[in-house]
Amino acid sequence: MSKRYTKDTFSEALDRRLSGFQADPWLARRVIGASEGEKPVKKLSVGAILVIVLLCILITGAVAAATQGLTLDDFWKWLEAGGETKLPDNYEEMIRDEVVQKDEIVVEDEHAVYTIPGYYCDGKTLTLVVNVAPKEDVLPVWYMDDEEMNEPIQDRYYRTDVTEEATLGEYAWKHHNGNVAEFCFGEADDGNVFCGYSEGVVLNGDGSISIIQDMMVDGPALTERDVQMQINYKKGKVSRGDAGWHVEALEEDTTIIPMTIRTVKARKYVCKDGFDVPDVGVRVTEVRMEVNPLEIWCEMDFKVTDAEQFGKQWVEREVTVYSGFGDVTYESREMQRMDALDYEFVYPEGTGEEKMGKTVPQGPAGCYSGGCTYSEPFKGAMFHAAFPISLDAFGPRFAMRARNMETGERFGTVEFTVEPVEE
Repeated sequence: MSKRYTKDTFSEALDRRLSGFQADPWLARRVIGASEGEKPVKKLSVGAILVIVLLCILITGAVAAATQGLTLDDFWKWLEAGGETKLPDNYEEMIRDEVVQKDEIVVEDEHAVYTIPGYYCDGKTLTLVVNVAPKEDVLPVWYMDDEEMNEPIQDRYYRTDVTEEATLGEYAWKHHNGNVAEFCFGEADDGNVFCGYSEGVVLNGDGSISIIQDMMVDGPALTERDVQMQINYKKGKVSRGDAGWHVEALEEDTTIIPMTIRTVKARKYVCKDGFDVPDVGVRVTEVRMEVNPLEIWCEMDFKVTDAEQFGKQWVEREVTVYSGFGDVTYESREMQRMDALDYEFVYPEGTGEEKMGKTVPQGPAGCYSGGCTYSEPFKGAMFHAAFPISLDAFGPRFAMRARNMETGERFGTVEFTVEPVEE
């Protein structure tokens, strides 16, 4: 059944569709010139001219929509809607003034158009979204190997509108002639700015992907500097075998994306008076905080004071181990013991009944890193943790506790204060 629109309804819909597009002054000049007697190549009716103008604008709009993808604003609002973070009260103002999202970057190669619609850098982490619009008929994936190809498609993306029950390999076979492509964003091979990252990938309805990435700064906090990022591209073809879906790599390529990173300003605080974390056998020796416009970045140094008590929070996990000689790398799986604790802030007494004792949401940018990396717990072992928390946790006192990631058990709470660092 087709819909019928009145003239007013169509006009309103067209206004909404074309809102935000700027008129072409040269196109207007050509139309006016033709009406004033300049010699045109071919005379067109007013109706034909209007049709051409509308087609040009609509085509431009379609291209823009196809490559628009996601922004940091979209991602952060997803996190807030899911209760994972809390944005500052003046967040919309900061977005408008480009405090937390700035400098769109567009790079194109023979495989895709790459758009970074803004980034956020607090000096410790760089957070951004890379929108990838492939030029070929491929299913863009996070990682291209046989194991991934046999996983349900909904499990392999942070978000996707695909509701069809299919594995990655099956979906690529049905809808993309078996073509898949891996797009991996990171620092260029000769860079030494970042030491690690976490990421998620969204499969958009138009077949593009959005790579959401947090990258940890290695060493002192960044100020303004130029960095070389890159997209590693791999294309493959899937086929069905006795063991399931198999992907054969066909080609690889790399594209450089230069960026100039500017950081936001932060106020620094420190707690040098150590305190014990209840019930887990560790002591915090120092806390450092940087309060920036979006969140609070926390760094904490720990020391093991009771190895037996600390060891109760360790678990055995199967991990991938890489070894090799020269250009040959071997991959194996083995069981290892590891620290299962992480640390979270809670709202201290005096913050109101609706908040007091509840977990402080994580900050929207950055990610948790650190923990004890030794193979066995021992007294005197030192380790480090860093993570962002919501800006609304800032106050005269802070409270934190340990949590076992394996069991979900939370331990006793301890309060502490911080002092400003004089620059």
